Amino acid sequence: MDKTPLIWASGALREATTLLTAIWANGSAESRERLVQSLLAGPPDELLTRVNEDERQLSRDRRIFDRLKVLEGVGDPPLDGRLRAELDRIEGGYPHWAAPEGERATFSTWSEFRLGPDTNFGVDDLAALSTDELISTLRDETSLREGLLDSWKQFTETDPDAAIAILADMVATGDGGPDDVWERGLWGLRESAKNPGRRDRIFDVMERIPDALMGLPSIARASADLLEAAAGSRPSPTEHAAVWRLFDRTLTVLSGDEGNIQADGAHDAVTHAINNALGNLAQAFFALLFARSLKVWSKIPSDLRSRADALLGVGVPSHRPARVIAAARLSYLFAVDPDWTLTNLIPSFDWEQDEVEASAVWQGYAWQPRIDEKLWPALRPYFVATFTPERLLRVGEMATSLAQLLMLVGIDFARDELPPDAVRDAIRAMTDELRSSALSWVVSFLAQPDEPEDEAAGKPPTKTADTIWKDRVSHWLPSVWPPEEALRSAATSEQFAQIAIVLNENFPNAVDALSHFIVPLNAHYELHMLARSQHPDKHPRAVLKLISVLADRDHLALDTRDLRQILERVRVADATVVNLALFSELWNLAQVGMQ
Repeated sequence: MDKTPLIWASGALREATTLLTAIWANGSAESRERLVQSLLAGPPDELLTRVNEDERQLSRDRRIFDRLKVLEGVGDPPLDGRLRAELDRIEGGYPHWAAPEGERATFSTWSEFRLGPDTNFGVDDLAALSTDELISTLRDETSLREGLLDSWKQFTETDPDAAIAILADMVATGDGGPDDVWERGLWGLRESAKNPGRRDRIFDVMERIPDALMGLPSIARASADLLEAAAGSRPSPTEHAAVWRLFDRTLTVLSGDEGNIQADGAHDAVTHAINNALGNLAQAFFALLFARSLKVWSKIPSDLRSRADALLGVGVPSHRPARVIAAARLSYLFAVDPDWTLTNLIPSFDWEQDEVEASAVWQGYAWQPRIDEKLWPALRPYFVATFTPERLLRVGEMATSLAQLLMLVGIDFARDELPPDAVRDAIRAMTDELRSSALSWVVSFLAQPDEPEDEAAGKPPTKTADTIWKDRVSHWLPSVWPPEEALRSAATSEQFAQIAIVLNENFPNAVDALSHFIVPLNAHYELHMLARSQHPDKHPRAVLKLISVLADRDHLALDTRDLRQILERVRVADATVVNLALFSELWNLAQVGMQ
Protein backbone atom coordinates (compact mmCIF):
# COMPACT_ATOMS: atom_id res chain seq x y z
CA MET A 1 0.00 0.00 0.00
CA ASP A 2 1.36 3.43 -0.86
CA LYS A 3 2.23 5.75 1.98
CA THR A 4 -0.37 8.35 2.89
CA PRO A 5 0.36 11.54 0.90
CA LEU A 6 1.78 14.23 3.19
CA ILE A 7 -1.14 16.63 2.70
CA TRP A 8 -3.53 14.06 4.25
CA ALA A 9 -1.29 12.73 7.01
CA SER A 10 -2.92 13.74 10.30
CA GLY A 11 0.27 13.09 12.23
CA ALA A 12 2.13 15.61 10.09
CA LEU A 13 -0.52 18.31 9.83
CA ARG A 14 1.92 21.08 10.74
CA GLU A 15 4.23 19.99 7.90
CA ALA A 16 1.24 19.50 5.58
CA THR A 17 0.00 23.03 6.30
CA THR A 18 3.44 24.44 5.54
CA LEU A 19 3.54 22.48 2.28
CA LEU A 20 0.02 23.53 1.23
CA THR A 21 0.62 27.23 1.78
CA ALA A 22 4.04 27.11 0.09
CA ILE A 23 2.69 25.40 -3.03
CA TRP A 24 -0.36 27.64 -3.26
CA ALA A 25 1.49 30.90 -2.64
CA ASN A 26 4.71 30.25 -4.54
CA GLY A 27 4.27 27.10 -6.65
CA SER A 28 3.98 26.87 -10.41
CA ALA A 29 0.62 26.67 -12.17
CA GLU A 30 1.33 22.98 -12.73
CA SER A 31 1.96 22.30 -9.05
CA ARG A 32 -1.18 24.23 -8.06
CA GLU A 33 -3.22 22.18 -10.52
CA ARG A 34 -1.88 18.94 -9.04
CA LEU A 35 -2.80 20.24 -5.61
CA VAL A 36 -6.32 21.13 -6.80
CA GLN A 37 -6.78 17.62 -8.18
CA SER A 38 -5.51 16.03 -4.96
CA LEU A 39 -7.82 18.11 -2.78
CA LEU A 40 -10.84 17.43 -4.96
CA ALA A 41 -10.07 13.71 -4.90
CA GLY A 42 -9.99 13.80 -1.11
CA PRO A 43 -8.04 11.60 1.29
CA PRO A 44 -7.23 8.05 0.14
CA ASP A 45 -9.75 5.40 1.12
CA GLU A 46 -7.25 3.50 3.24
CA LEU A 47 -6.92 6.55 5.51
CA LEU A 48 -10.57 6.16 6.49
CA THR A 49 -10.66 2.41 7.08
CA ARG A 50 -10.74 2.85 10.84
CA VAL A 51 -13.61 5.33 10.69
CA ASN A 52 -17.12 3.94 11.07
CA GLU A 53 -18.63 3.55 7.63
CA ASP A 54 -21.54 5.88 8.40
CA GLU A 55 -19.08 8.60 9.47
CA ARG A 56 -16.60 8.35 6.61
CA GLN A 57 -18.17 11.05 4.46
CA LEU A 58 -18.15 13.43 7.41
CA SER A 59 -14.50 12.59 8.15
CA ARG A 60 -13.58 13.02 4.51
CA ASP A 61 -15.33 16.40 4.28
CA ARG A 62 -13.71 17.62 7.50
CA ARG A 63 -10.23 16.82 6.24
CA ILE A 64 -10.89 18.63 2.96
CA PHE A 65 -12.52 21.56 4.78
CA ASP A 66 -9.54 22.15 7.08
CA ARG A 67 -7.11 22.17 4.16
CA LEU A 68 -9.26 24.39 1.97
CA LYS A 69 -9.55 26.91 4.79
CA VAL A 70 -5.75 26.96 5.01
CA LEU A 71 -5.54 27.80 1.28
CA GLU A 72 -8.33 30.35 1.60
CA GLY A 73 -6.26 32.08 4.27
CA VAL A 74 -3.35 32.52 1.84
CA GLY A 75 -5.46 35.06 -0.02
CA ASP A 76 -3.33 35.50 -3.12
CA PRO A 77 -3.93 33.67 -5.32
CA PRO A 78 -7.57 33.19 -4.33
CA LEU A 79 -9.14 29.76 -4.22
CA ASP A 80 -9.53 28.04 -7.58
CA GLY A 81 -13.18 28.06 -8.72
CA ARG A 82 -13.40 24.29 -8.28
CA LEU A 83 -12.03 24.49 -4.75
CA ARG A 84 -14.37 27.38 -3.94
CA ALA A 85 -17.33 25.29 -5.10
CA GLU A 86 -16.18 22.37 -2.98
CA LEU A 87 -15.71 24.61 0.07
CA ASP A 88 -19.16 26.13 -0.48
CA ARG A 89 -20.63 22.63 -0.63
CA ILE A 90 -19.01 21.59 2.62
CA GLU A 91 -19.88 24.83 4.43
CA GLY A 92 -23.47 24.47 3.26
CA GLY A 93 -23.63 20.94 4.60
CA TYR A 94 -21.93 21.73 7.91
CA PRO A 95 -22.83 25.34 8.76
CA HIS A 96 -21.59 24.96 12.34
CA TRP A 97 -18.02 24.16 11.30
CA ALA A 98 -15.39 26.82 11.86
CA ALA A 99 -11.77 26.76 10.79
CA PRO A 100 -9.27 26.38 13.62
CA GLU A 101 -7.22 29.50 14.27
CA GLY A 102 -3.58 30.10 15.04
CA GLU A 103 -1.56 27.03 16.01
CA ARG A 104 -4.71 24.95 16.28
CA ALA A 105 -4.86 24.84 12.48
CA THR A 106 -1.53 22.98 12.34
CA PHE A 107 -2.38 20.11 14.68
CA SER A 108 -4.77 17.22 14.03
CA THR A 109 -6.05 17.32 17.62
CA TRP A 110 -6.09 20.12 20.15
CA SER A 111 -7.01 19.75 23.78
CA GLU A 112 -7.23 22.49 26.37
CA PHE A 113 -7.97 21.70 29.99
CA ARG A 114 -6.87 22.84 33.39
CA LEU A 115 -6.00 20.66 36.38
CA GLY A 116 -6.87 23.35 38.90
CA PRO A 117 -6.41 27.11 39.13
CA ASP A 118 -3.07 27.37 37.27
CA THR A 119 -3.62 31.06 36.59
CA ASN A 120 -5.37 33.93 38.26
CA PHE A 121 -6.06 35.57 34.91
CA GLY A 122 -8.00 34.02 32.07
CA VAL A 123 -8.38 35.65 28.67
CA ASP A 124 -11.59 37.41 29.71
CA ASP A 125 -9.89 38.69 32.84
CA LEU A 126 -7.09 40.24 30.81
CA ALA A 127 -9.57 41.79 28.38
CA ALA A 128 -11.38 43.43 31.27
CA LEU A 129 -8.26 45.24 32.50
CA SER A 130 -7.34 48.75 31.45
CA THR A 131 -4.19 49.18 29.37
CA ASP A 132 -2.12 50.28 32.36
CA GLU A 133 -3.50 47.46 34.51
CA LEU A 134 -2.77 44.88 31.83
CA ILE A 135 0.80 46.09 31.33
CA SER A 136 1.37 46.11 35.08
CA THR A 137 -0.02 42.58 35.38
CA LEU A 138 2.14 41.27 32.55
CA ARG A 139 5.21 42.94 34.02
CA ASP A 140 4.84 42.19 37.68
CA GLU A 141 2.59 39.18 38.27
CA THR A 142 4.69 36.16 39.28
CA SER A 143 2.08 33.89 40.81
CA LEU A 144 1.13 31.10 38.39
CA ARG A 145 2.96 33.00 35.67
CA GLU A 146 2.91 30.17 33.09
CA GLY A 147 -0.86 30.22 33.14
CA LEU A 148 -0.86 34.00 32.83
CA LEU A 149 1.42 33.82 29.79
CA ASP A 150 -0.80 31.20 28.18
CA SER A 151 -3.77 33.51 28.66
CA TRP A 152 -1.78 36.40 27.23
CA LYS A 153 -0.92 34.40 24.13
CA GLN A 154 -4.61 33.55 23.64
CA PHE A 155 -5.45 37.22 24.16
CA THR A 156 -3.06 38.24 21.35
CA GLU A 157 -4.75 35.72 19.06
CA THR A 158 -8.28 36.89 19.82
CA ASP A 159 -7.62 40.66 20.01
CA PRO A 160 -4.44 41.30 18.01
CA ASP A 161 -5.03 45.05 17.63
CA ALA A 162 -5.15 45.52 21.38
CA ALA A 163 -2.12 43.26 21.83
CA ILE A 164 -0.07 45.25 19.31
CA ALA A 165 -0.95 48.45 21.15
CA ILE A 166 0.09 46.88 24.48
CA LEU A 167 3.48 45.84 23.05
CA ALA A 168 3.95 49.33 21.58
CA ASP A 169 3.35 50.87 25.01
CA MET A 170 5.77 48.39 26.59
CA VAL A 171 8.55 49.09 24.12
CA ALA A 172 8.13 52.83 24.78
CA THR A 173 9.14 52.35 28.42
CA GLY A 174 12.81 51.82 27.58
CA ASP A 175 13.54 48.29 28.73
CA GLY A 176 10.80 46.88 26.50
CA GLY A 177 9.22 44.77 29.20
CA PRO A 178 9.69 41.11 30.17
CA ASP A 179 11.07 38.79 27.49
CA ASP A 180 8.48 36.07 28.19
CA VAL A 181 5.67 38.53 27.44
CA TRP A 182 7.26 39.33 24.07
CA GLU A 183 7.92 35.70 23.28
CA ARG A 184 4.34 34.58 23.90
CA GLY A 185 2.93 37.71 22.33
CA LEU A 186 4.85 37.24 19.09
CA TRP A 187 3.80 33.60 18.86
CA GLY A 188 0.22 34.69 19.33
CA LEU A 189 0.49 37.33 16.59
CA ARG A 190 1.75 34.89 13.97
CA GLU A 191 -1.51 34.71 12.03
CA SER A 192 -2.01 38.47 12.30
CA ALA A 193 1.31 38.98 10.53
CA LYS A 194 -0.38 37.72 7.35
CA ASN A 195 -2.73 40.73 7.39
CA PRO A 196 -0.96 43.62 5.59
CA GLY A 197 -2.24 46.35 7.90
CA ARG A 198 -1.44 44.53 11.12
CA ARG A 199 1.80 43.20 9.64
CA ASP A 200 3.17 46.70 9.17
CA ARG A 201 2.14 47.72 12.69
CA ILE A 202 3.80 44.63 14.15
CA PHE A 203 7.06 45.33 12.33
CA ASP A 204 6.95 48.96 13.40
CA VAL A 205 6.77 47.85 17.01
CA MET A 206 9.47 45.21 16.58
CA GLU A 207 11.90 47.72 15.07
CA ARG A 208 11.89 49.43 18.45
CA ILE A 209 12.61 46.32 20.53
CA PRO A 210 15.80 47.01 22.55
CA ASP A 211 18.87 45.07 21.46
CA ALA A 212 19.05 43.39 24.85
CA LEU A 213 15.64 41.82 24.25
CA MET A 214 16.17 41.07 20.57
CA GLY A 215 19.44 39.38 21.39
CA LEU A 216 17.70 36.62 23.31
CA PRO A 217 17.32 33.36 21.33
CA SER A 218 13.73 32.97 22.53
CA ILE A 219 12.74 36.33 21.00
CA ALA A 220 14.71 35.67 17.81
CA ARG A 221 12.97 32.31 17.37
CA ALA A 222 9.56 33.90 17.73
CA SER A 223 10.65 36.64 15.32
CA ALA A 224 11.72 34.06 12.71
CA ASP A 225 8.33 32.36 12.92
CA LEU A 226 6.60 35.72 12.56
CA LEU A 227 8.73 36.60 9.52
CA GLU A 228 7.88 33.29 7.87
CA ALA A 229 4.17 34.00 8.26
CA ALA A 230 4.52 37.57 7.00
CA ALA A 231 6.69 36.59 4.03
CA GLY A 232 3.91 34.45 2.60
CA SER A 233 1.29 37.19 2.83
CA ARG A 234 -0.04 39.16 -0.10
CA PRO A 235 0.95 41.69 -1.21
CA SER A 236 4.46 40.55 -0.40
CA PRO A 237 6.49 42.79 1.91
CA THR A 238 9.67 41.95 -0.02
CA GLU A 239 10.40 45.63 -0.71
CA HIS A 240 9.68 46.79 2.84
CA ALA A 241 12.88 47.95 4.50
CA ALA A 242 11.51 47.21 7.98
CA VAL A 243 11.10 43.54 7.11
CA TRP A 244 14.71 43.24 6.04
CA ARG A 245 15.99 45.12 9.07
CA LEU A 246 14.14 42.69 11.31
CA PHE A 247 15.47 39.81 9.21
CA ASP A 248 19.04 41.02 9.75
CA ARG A 249 18.61 41.39 13.51
CA THR A 250 16.99 37.97 13.76
CA LEU A 251 19.65 36.25 11.68
CA THR A 252 22.45 37.80 13.75
CA VAL A 253 21.03 36.22 16.90
CA LEU A 254 20.10 32.85 15.39
CA SER A 255 23.49 32.44 13.75
CA GLY A 256 24.99 31.69 17.13
CA ASP A 257 22.14 29.53 18.41
CA GLU A 258 23.39 26.00 19.02
CA GLY A 259 19.79 24.85 19.13
CA ASN A 260 19.89 24.85 15.32
CA ILE A 261 22.14 21.79 15.32
CA GLN A 262 20.27 18.50 14.94
CA ALA A 263 20.88 15.96 17.68
CA ASP A 264 23.36 13.15 17.02
CA GLY A 265 21.64 10.10 15.60
CA ALA A 266 18.62 12.08 14.33
CA HIS A 267 18.35 11.79 10.56
CA ASP A 268 15.12 13.55 9.54
CA ALA A 269 16.71 16.80 8.41
CA VAL A 270 13.59 18.15 6.68
CA THR A 271 11.35 17.87 9.73
CA HIS A 272 14.10 19.43 11.82
CA ALA A 273 14.53 22.30 9.36
CA ILE A 274 10.86 23.23 9.01
CA ASN A 275 10.45 23.17 12.79
CA ASN A 276 13.65 25.09 13.47
CA ALA A 277 14.03 28.86 13.82
CA LEU A 278 16.78 29.19 11.24
CA GLY A 279 14.75 26.96 8.91
CA ASN A 280 11.76 29.25 9.45
CA LEU A 281 13.92 32.26 8.66
CA ALA A 282 15.18 30.55 5.50
CA GLN A 283 11.62 29.87 4.37
CA ALA A 284 10.84 33.53 4.96
CA PHE A 285 13.89 34.59 2.93
CA PHE A 286 13.06 32.42 -0.07
CA ALA A 287 9.40 33.46 -0.05
CA LEU A 288 10.53 37.09 -0.13
CA LEU A 289 13.09 36.30 -2.83
CA PHE A 290 10.52 34.52 -5.00
CA ALA A 291 8.23 37.51 -4.66
CA ARG A 292 10.77 39.52 -6.67
CA SER A 293 9.69 37.44 -9.74
CA LEU A 294 13.26 36.96 -10.88
CA LYS A 295 14.08 35.81 -14.38
CA VAL A 296 16.43 33.03 -15.44
CA TRP A 297 20.07 34.13 -15.00
CA SER A 298 18.96 37.43 -13.47
CA LYS A 299 21.01 36.68 -10.34
CA ILE A 300 20.04 37.22 -6.71
CA PRO A 301 19.47 40.98 -6.24
CA SER A 302 22.42 42.84 -4.78
CA ASP A 303 20.50 43.87 -1.66
CA LEU A 304 19.81 40.19 -0.89
CA ARG A 305 23.06 38.52 -1.93
CA SER A 306 24.99 39.19 1.27
CA ARG A 307 21.93 38.13 3.26
CA ALA A 308 21.78 34.88 1.29
CA ASP A 309 25.46 34.27 2.02
CA ALA A 310 24.99 34.93 5.71
CA LEU A 311 21.85 32.79 5.87
CA LEU A 312 23.41 29.70 4.32
CA GLY A 313 26.60 30.06 6.35
CA VAL A 314 28.58 27.62 4.21
CA GLY A 315 30.40 25.10 6.38
CA VAL A 316 28.78 26.23 9.64
CA PRO A 317 26.86 23.31 11.26
CA SER A 318 24.34 25.57 13.00
CA HIS A 319 23.24 26.95 9.59
CA ARG A 320 22.43 23.50 8.18
CA PRO A 321 18.63 23.96 8.54
CA ALA A 322 18.88 26.96 6.19
CA ARG A 323 20.84 24.90 3.66
CA VAL A 324 18.24 22.13 3.82
CA ILE A 325 15.50 24.65 3.01
CA ALA A 326 17.67 26.10 0.23
CA ALA A 327 18.22 22.60 -1.20
CA ALA A 328 14.46 22.24 -1.53
CA ARG A 329 14.60 25.34 -3.80
CA LEU A 330 17.73 24.20 -5.65
CA SER A 331 16.21 24.16 -9.14
CA TYR A 332 14.90 27.72 -8.79
CA LEU A 333 18.13 29.05 -7.28
CA PHE A 334 20.25 27.43 -9.97
CA ALA A 335 18.06 28.86 -12.71
CA VAL A 336 18.21 32.37 -11.25
CA ASP A 337 21.84 32.44 -10.14
CA PRO A 338 23.87 29.37 -11.13
CA ASP A 339 27.22 30.86 -10.14
CA TRP A 340 26.06 31.66 -6.61
CA THR A 341 24.42 28.25 -6.29
CA LEU A 342 27.52 26.41 -7.49
CA THR A 343 29.60 28.22 -4.90
CA ASN A 344 27.30 28.25 -1.90
CA LEU A 345 25.03 25.20 -2.14
CA ILE A 346 26.13 22.53 -4.62
CA PRO A 347 29.28 21.57 -2.64
CA SER A 348 27.05 20.54 0.26
CA PHE A 349 25.81 17.60 -1.86
CA ASP A 350 29.29 16.05 -1.95
CA TRP A 351 29.27 12.92 0.23
CA GLU A 352 33.05 12.78 0.28
CA GLN A 353 33.25 16.18 1.97
CA ASP A 354 30.72 15.64 4.79
CA GLU A 355 28.36 12.69 5.14
CA VAL A 356 26.08 14.45 7.64
CA GLU A 357 25.84 17.57 5.51
CA ALA A 358 25.22 15.64 2.29
CA SER A 359 22.53 13.50 3.93
CA ALA A 360 20.72 16.63 5.12
CA VAL A 361 20.77 18.57 1.85
CA TRP A 362 19.87 15.53 -0.26
CA GLN A 363 16.82 15.12 1.98
CA GLY A 364 15.98 18.78 1.46
CA TYR A 365 16.33 18.45 -2.31
CA ALA A 366 14.31 15.22 -2.39
CA TRP A 367 11.51 16.93 -0.46
CA GLN A 368 10.52 18.88 -3.60
CA PRO A 369 12.84 17.51 -6.33
CA ARG A 370 13.09 19.17 -9.70
CA ILE A 371 15.80 18.52 -12.30
CA ASP A 372 16.57 19.76 -15.77
CA GLU A 373 19.39 19.44 -18.25
CA LYS A 374 21.13 22.55 -16.93
CA LEU A 375 21.08 21.58 -13.25
CA TRP A 376 21.90 17.91 -13.86
CA PRO A 377 25.63 18.36 -14.69
CA ALA A 378 26.13 20.18 -11.40
CA LEU A 379 24.52 17.38 -9.36
CA ARG A 380 25.80 14.47 -11.45
CA PRO A 381 29.15 14.03 -9.62
CA TYR A 382 27.34 13.45 -6.32
CA PHE A 383 24.02 11.90 -7.34
CA VAL A 384 24.93 8.26 -7.99
CA ALA A 385 27.16 8.28 -4.89
CA THR A 386 23.96 8.67 -2.86
CA PHE A 387 22.97 5.11 -3.70
CA THR A 388 24.62 3.00 -1.04
CA PRO A 389 22.53 1.12 1.55
CA GLU A 390 23.94 3.23 4.38
CA ARG A 391 23.34 6.57 2.67
CA LEU A 392 19.85 5.69 1.50
CA LEU A 393 19.05 4.70 5.08
CA ARG A 394 20.26 8.10 6.27
CA VAL A 395 18.15 9.88 3.67
CA GLY A 396 15.14 7.92 4.96
CA GLU A 397 11.70 8.37 3.40
CA MET A 398 13.00 11.03 1.04
CA ALA A 399 15.03 8.31 -0.70
CA THR A 400 11.85 7.37 -2.58
CA SER A 401 12.09 10.62 -4.55
CA LEU A 402 15.75 9.98 -5.34
CA ALA A 403 15.03 6.45 -6.55
CA GLN A 404 12.39 7.81 -8.89
CA LEU A 405 14.70 10.63 -9.94
CA LEU A 406 17.26 8.02 -11.02
CA MET A 407 14.65 6.64 -13.41
CA LEU A 408 13.72 10.10 -14.68
CA VAL A 409 17.32 11.08 -15.36
CA GLY A 410 18.15 7.79 -17.04
CA ILE A 411 15.03 7.67 -19.19
CA ASP A 412 14.17 11.27 -19.92
CA PHE A 413 17.39 13.05 -20.77
CA ALA A 414 20.70 11.72 -19.50
CA ARG A 415 20.84 8.00 -20.13
CA ASP A 416 24.09 8.34 -22.08
CA GLU A 417 25.66 10.12 -19.11
CA LEU A 418 24.87 7.39 -16.58
CA PRO A 419 27.08 4.30 -16.97
CA PRO A 420 24.85 1.19 -16.91
CA ASP A 421 27.06 -0.48 -14.30
CA ALA A 422 26.70 2.53 -11.99
CA VAL A 423 22.91 2.56 -12.37
CA ARG A 424 22.76 -1.19 -11.80
CA ASP A 425 24.77 -0.86 -8.59
CA ALA A 426 22.52 2.01 -7.48
CA ILE A 427 19.44 -0.16 -7.96
CA ARG A 428 21.11 -3.01 -6.06
CA ALA A 429 21.72 -0.64 -3.15
CA MET A 430 18.00 0.16 -2.88
CA THR A 431 15.57 -1.68 -0.68
CA ASP A 432 12.87 -3.66 -2.40
CA GLU A 433 10.41 -0.90 -1.51
CA LEU A 434 12.61 1.71 -3.20
CA ARG A 435 13.02 -0.42 -6.31
CA SER A 436 9.25 -0.81 -6.50
CA SER A 437 8.79 2.95 -6.10
CA ALA A 438 11.31 3.62 -8.84
CA LEU A 439 9.40 1.36 -11.23
CA SER A 440 6.08 2.93 -10.22
CA TRP A 441 7.43 6.23 -11.55
CA VAL A 442 8.09 4.51 -14.90
CA VAL A 443 4.49 3.25 -14.93
CA SER A 444 3.19 6.77 -14.32
CA PHE A 445 5.56 8.27 -16.89
CA LEU A 446 4.28 5.88 -19.54
CA ALA A 447 0.62 6.12 -18.53
CA GLN A 448 0.49 9.94 -18.61
CA PRO A 449 2.88 10.91 -21.39
CA ASP A 450 1.04 13.69 -23.18
CA GLU A 451 1.98 17.31 -22.55
CA PRO A 452 -0.68 19.26 -24.49
CA GLU A 453 1.17 22.56 -24.25
CA ASP A 454 4.06 20.99 -26.18
CA GLU A 455 1.89 19.54 -28.91
CA ALA A 456 0.93 21.38 -32.09
CA ALA A 457 -2.78 22.02 -32.48
CA GLY A 458 -4.57 19.58 -34.74
CA LYS A 459 -1.76 17.03 -34.78
CA PRO A 460 -1.66 13.68 -33.00
CA PRO A 461 0.47 13.65 -29.85
CA THR A 462 4.11 12.74 -30.35
CA LYS A 463 4.51 11.58 -26.76
CA THR A 464 2.64 8.36 -26.25
CA ALA A 465 3.30 5.38 -24.04
CA ASP A 466 4.46 3.42 -27.07
CA THR A 467 6.83 6.07 -28.41
CA ILE A 468 8.36 6.65 -24.97
CA TRP A 469 8.80 2.91 -24.48
CA LYS A 470 10.37 2.45 -27.90
CA ASP A 471 12.59 5.53 -27.89
CA ARG A 472 13.63 5.75 -24.24
CA VAL A 473 12.65 2.88 -21.96
CA SER A 474 12.88 -0.38 -23.91
CA HIS A 475 16.66 -0.45 -24.23
CA TRP A 476 17.67 1.42 -21.10
CA LEU A 477 15.56 -0.17 -18.35
CA PRO A 478 16.27 -3.86 -19.13
CA SER A 479 19.96 -3.07 -19.59
CA VAL A 480 20.40 -1.40 -16.19
CA TRP A 481 18.08 -3.50 -14.03
CA PRO A 482 20.01 -6.10 -11.99
CA PRO A 483 19.42 -9.66 -13.25
CA GLU A 484 19.88 -11.44 -9.91
CA GLU A 485 17.01 -13.70 -8.89
CA ALA A 486 17.43 -12.57 -5.29
CA LEU A 487 16.33 -9.06 -6.25
CA ARG A 488 13.09 -10.17 -7.91
CA SER A 489 10.04 -9.69 -5.74
CA ALA A 490 6.27 -9.49 -5.82
CA ALA A 491 6.41 -5.69 -5.43
CA THR A 492 8.73 -5.09 -8.39
CA SER A 493 6.98 -7.78 -10.47
CA GLU A 494 3.69 -5.91 -10.12
CA GLN A 495 5.33 -2.77 -11.49
CA PHE A 496 7.06 -4.56 -14.38
CA ALA A 497 3.72 -6.10 -15.37
CA GLN A 498 2.00 -2.73 -15.19
CA ILE A 499 4.72 -1.14 -17.37
CA ALA A 500 3.80 -3.64 -20.08
CA ILE A 501 0.05 -3.32 -19.60
CA VAL A 502 -0.05 0.49 -19.95
CA LEU A 503 1.47 0.18 -23.43
CA ASN A 504 -0.48 -0.37 -26.62
CA GLU A 505 1.14 -1.84 -29.70
CA ASN A 506 4.43 -2.43 -27.89
CA PHE A 507 2.86 -4.64 -25.23
CA PRO A 508 4.33 -7.89 -26.69
CA ASN A 509 7.78 -6.32 -26.92
CA ALA A 510 7.61 -5.23 -23.28
CA VAL A 511 6.44 -8.67 -22.13
CA ASP A 512 9.42 -10.25 -23.88
CA ALA A 513 11.86 -7.69 -22.44
CA LEU A 514 10.59 -7.75 -18.86
CA SER A 515 9.32 -11.29 -18.23
CA HIS A 516 12.59 -12.55 -16.79
CA PHE A 517 12.37 -9.90 -14.01
CA ILE A 518 8.94 -11.16 -12.89
CA VAL A 519 8.10 -13.76 -10.24
CA PRO A 520 4.64 -15.27 -9.59
CA LEU A 521 2.39 -13.34 -7.24
CA ASN A 522 -1.20 -12.60 -6.35
CA ALA A 523 -1.88 -10.88 -9.67
CA HIS A 524 -5.57 -10.03 -9.25
CA TYR A 525 -5.00 -6.31 -9.84
CA GLU A 526 -2.85 -6.87 -12.93
CA LEU A 527 -5.40 -9.36 -14.31
CA HIS A 528 -8.07 -6.76 -13.76
CA MET A 529 -5.95 -4.26 -15.74
CA LEU A 530 -5.56 -6.80 -18.52
CA ALA A 531 -9.30 -7.47 -18.57
CA ARG A 532 -9.97 -3.73 -18.97
CA SER A 533 -7.40 -3.40 -21.75
CA GLN A 534 -7.45 -4.38 -25.44
CA HIS A 535 -4.48 -6.70 -25.07
CA PRO A 536 -6.51 -9.95 -24.95
CA ASP A 537 -8.06 -8.98 -28.29
CA LYS A 538 -4.93 -7.61 -29.96
CA HIS A 539 -2.08 -9.58 -28.38
CA PRO A 540 -3.50 -12.90 -27.20
CA ARG A 541 -0.25 -14.87 -27.04
CA ALA A 542 1.63 -12.10 -25.24
CA VAL A 543 -1.20 -11.94 -22.69
CA LEU A 544 -0.84 -15.67 -22.03
CA LYS A 545 2.91 -15.30 -21.64
CA LEU A 546 2.52 -12.50 -19.11
CA ILE A 547 -0.07 -14.47 -17.10
CA SER A 548 2.16 -17.55 -17.16
CA VAL A 549 5.07 -15.75 -15.44
CA LEU A 550 3.01 -13.40 -13.29
CA ALA A 551 0.08 -15.30 -11.79
CA ASP A 552 0.61 -17.61 -8.86
CA ARG A 553 -1.71 -20.53 -9.54
CA ASP A 554 -2.85 -21.02 -5.93
CA HIS A 555 -3.90 -17.38 -5.60
CA LEU A 556 -5.33 -17.37 -9.08
CA ALA A 557 -7.68 -20.24 -8.22
CA LEU A 558 -9.34 -18.14 -5.53
CA ASP A 559 -10.84 -15.70 -8.03
CA THR A 560 -10.99 -16.50 -11.75
CA ARG A 561 -13.55 -13.92 -12.89
CA ASP A 562 -11.07 -11.75 -14.81
CA LEU A 563 -9.17 -14.80 -15.98
CA ARG A 564 -12.27 -16.34 -17.56
CA GLN A 565 -13.06 -13.13 -19.44
CA ILE A 566 -9.47 -12.78 -20.63
CA LEU A 567 -9.26 -16.39 -21.85
CA GLU A 568 -12.54 -16.17 -23.71
CA ARG A 569 -11.35 -13.06 -25.54
CA VAL A 570 -7.94 -14.61 -26.23
CA ARG A 571 -9.61 -17.67 -27.76
CA VAL A 572 -11.76 -15.50 -30.01
CA ALA A 573 -8.76 -13.44 -31.11
CA ASP A 574 -6.60 -16.47 -31.90
CA ALA A 575 -8.34 -19.84 -32.22
CA THR A 576 -5.00 -21.69 -32.32
CA VAL A 577 -4.19 -20.87 -28.70
CA VAL A 578 -6.43 -23.76 -27.61
CA ASN A 579 -3.62 -26.06 -28.71
CA LEU A 580 -1.21 -24.54 -26.21
CA ALA A 581 -0.61 -26.41 -22.95
CA LEU A 582 -0.58 -23.10 -21.07
CA PHE A 583 -4.00 -22.13 -22.38
CA SER A 584 -5.42 -25.54 -21.40
CA GLU A 585 -3.95 -25.21 -17.91
CA LEU A 586 -5.44 -21.78 -17.37
CA TRP A 587 -8.75 -22.72 -19.01
CA ASN A 588 -9.13 -25.72 -16.70
CA LEU A 589 -8.29 -23.53 -13.73
CA ALA A 590 -10.97 -21.02 -14.79
CA GLN A 591 -13.57 -23.79 -15.14
CA VAL A 592 -12.81 -25.11 -11.66
CA GLY A 593 -13.21 -21.58 -10.34
CA MET A 594 -16.73 -21.46 -11.77
CA GLN A 595 -17.86 -24.45 -9.70
